[in-house]
Amino acid sequence: MRVISDCAQIAREFGFHPIKQLLTPGIRMDGPKMVAPVIADRNGERFLLAREQETGNLRAHGVPAERTRFFERYVSFDNMVNGSSAAESLADAVAGLGGSDPIIVGGDLPYGRYLQLHERFGDQLHLEASAQRGPVVLYRLAVRDVHDRFARLRSGGAEAAARVLRDRPHLRGLVDEIDRAPADTRFELLAGKVNADAVLSAAPPNVGELTGLAARAGLAVLWVRAAEHVYCVAPADDYTLPGEVVGTYASVPAAVRAVVDGGRLAIEEQWLDTSVALTLQDAGFAVVPASLELSLWREERDSTDLAFMVIAAQASRYCIEGALQHAQRALDEGIALTERDVYRRYLELIPQFRAEFGIPFAIAPYFANCHTADRTTYPAIPTEHPLTEATTTLKFDAGLKIAVDGVVMATSDIARSLVRSPGGQAAYRIFTDVIRNGIIPNLRPGSVCEKVHHDCVELVLAHEAELVESGLMPAGIDLHAEYGRRNVGHLMGKQESFLTELRPGHTYVLSEGSFGACEIQWPYRDHSIAAEDLWYVGRDATYAISS
Repeated sequence: MRVISDCAQIAREFGFHPIKQLLTPGIRMDGPKMVAPVIADRNGERFLLAREQETGNLRAHGVPAERTRFFERYVSFDNMVNGSSAAESLADAVAGLGGSDPIIVGGDLPYGRYLQLHERFGDQLHLEASAQRGPVVLYRLAVRDVHDRFARLRSGGAEAAARVLRDRPHLRGLVDEIDRAPADTRFELLAGKVNADAVLSAAPPNVGELTGLAARAGLAVLWVRAAEHVYCVAPADDYTLPGEVVGTYASVPAAVRAVVDGGRLAIEEQWLDTSVALTLQDAGFAVVPASLELSLWREERDSTDLAFMVIAAQASRYCIEGALQHAQRALDEGIALTERDVYRRYLELIPQFRAEFGIPFAIAPYFANCHTADRTTYPAIPTEHPLTEATTTLKFDAGLKIAVDGVVMATSDIARSLVRSPGGQAAYRIFTDVIRNGIIPNLRPGSVCEKVHHDCVELVLAHEAELVESGLMPAGIDLHAEYGRRNVGHLMGKQESFLTELRPGHTYVLSEGSFGACEIQWPYRDHSIAAEDLWYVGRDATYAISS
C-alpha cells in the first residue's frame, strides 16, 4: 500500500487543496502536513485518511463518505454519546487498510509522521526514492544585523498599541507592560533550549524568528552554536536574500555540511521532508527532532512583541464582534445572508480597524472557523450555507496575523458565538464567565497547564444541572475524562501552539510574560458554542487582552 502526502495529487484526486482549503493545516504554520490528510492507495483503490476534526470541511468539499477514513477522534458530546469510528492515529488508520502488505511512503512525508509510522510498522515501511532538490546558495548574516533588523521591525509598535488601548481602561496596565518588555536574547535562549550543535529550520515561524526576514518557499536557516552568524540556504534562483554569499551547493544537506562538520543537528521533524532528514543522517549528522523545543523558544519570548499581540487581539475582537453584530441585524431584519457573507464583513472590518487606530502594519487573516450548527458541529471554514430562522448558533473562532515587511510579529485566536436559543444563550454566558472571571484572572507565574484544565472543568461542572436541563450536556458523563481528550486553551505567539496546551498531561509551568488563549468549545446536537479569549501574564496582573 502507498501512502501519498503530495498536496497536488490530493487536490487532483479529491478536488480541494489539503492545506489551503482545510482548517487545522492552515493554523499550524510550523507543521501543516503533520495534520493534513493523506491518500492511502490499496492496489488502485484510493481512500482519504483525515483527522476527524475536518469532517465538516470534507463534507463541504464533497468528499464521498465511503472514500474517507478518519483518525484522531474529535471531542464532541455527540461522539461521546454515539461513539466514533475514527481510528486512534494515522498509523492505526493505515493498519486498518494495509494489513501485512508493505507500506510505501513518499520522501515528502514530514519526518515526524515517518517516525510515527516506522515505530508502528518497522521494516514493513519503505521510503520511495525521490529526486534531490538543488542547487542552493548559502548566505551568511551577522547576528548583530538580525538584532538590528528586529529593532527596526518593532519600531512604532508600542505607540500603535497605546492607541488601540485608549478606550479599554481595564487593559491600561498593558501599556506599562509593553514599556518594560525584556531585551531581545533570542540566540542566547536558543542555545539553552536545544541540545544540539546546530539547528536547521525551514518552518516559516522559525525562519522569521531566526533572521528577521520574510519566510518563503525553499528557504532554510542554519544556526550554529556560539557562531556570530546565521546562515540562509536558498534555491539558486532566489536572488532576493541579503548577506554574504558563501557558496553554491548541490543540496541543502551539502550546504549544511559545508558549515557544520557533523555532530547533533536539531531539525523540525514536523516540517522537514523525510528524504532530507535521512540524507542528513547519511551525511554524518545525528538528527535531533526539536519541533517542541523550537515552539517553546518562540513562545517563551512572547513578551518582547507584546505590543503586536495586543493589537492582534483587539483587532480580532473588533472584527469578529462587528461581523456577528452584522449577522444579528440581518437575521432580525429578515435579510438573507450566508456564512461567507458574515466572513466577508469580518474581512471588511480589518482595514476599518487599521484606519480607526492608525495601525501602520499589515493585518491579514490567519484562519477562520466560522459555521452554523445546522450545517456542522465540527470546526469548519465558512461556506455559502445560509443563516435562517432555524439557525441556533453561529460560531466564529478566528485569528489574525500582524506582519512587518513580511515578518509575522504576532497572531491571535479568539472566539465569539451568536446564540439564538434561550438555553444556548445561558450556556454561552456561563462559558464566557468561566473564562474571563474564573480562569484568566487566576493564571499566575507557577500555574501548571494541566491544573488549569482541571479548574476550568470544575467551574463548568458547577453548572452541570442547568446545562443538562437545557439539553446542552448529556446526563451522567464524566466530564473530566471526556473533556480531558481536548484542551481548554494553549500558548500563543507567532502561531497557535499545538505542542503546549492547557490539558491533562501538559505540565508546562506558566511564567511572567506567558501569552496564550483560554477556550471552551461546546458542540452538541444543534448547538456549536465557543467562547475564547487571549490572556497575558503580566508583572502585577493577568489580562484578558482580547476583552
